Amino acid sequence: MAITGIILHTLGEKTDAVRAMVEQSDDLQFYGLHEEKHLVIVGEMPSRELKRRLEGLEKTDGVLAVYTTFVNTEDEQ
Repeated sequence: MAITGIILHTLGEKTDAVRAMVEQSDDLQFYGLHEEKHLVIVGEMPSRELKRRLEGLEKTDGVLAVYTTFVNTEDEQ
């Protein structure tokens, strides 16, 4: 299982929509908002899905950039 801290840099007017998408997701947890445009989230998903999931976040309408702050992978069986 991969556990990763993520900062989503969003367009100011799209921040609420991006936050709603994050809050509806089973593998993402919203933790805070910085300067009304940076969403602080943590993702928890199988390691094999991490790259695809991050690429999907980058393509989300209103997301300008995705920054990972840490990644921890645990052995999966």
